Amino acid sequence: ITGAILFIVAYPLYYVVIASFSNPYDVYAGKTFFLPSKVTFEGYKAVFANKNLLNGFINSVKYSL
Repeated sequence: ITGAILFIVAYPLYYVVIASFSNPYDVYAGKTFFLPSKVTFEGYKAVFANKNLLNGFINSVKYSL
């Protein structure tokens, strides 16, 4: 039972990580399942290019505290 619960919780987290490194079109097409397809960092480049990233992080910390 514990193994099944672990898989149910861990696989979505794992999928988010591998999807973040995969080509977005391959993720949409369902080609990304257990391993990233065509490893790319374009998503991370887009996120870190956003000037409001730091502001959003600071707000998250404020609201959490």
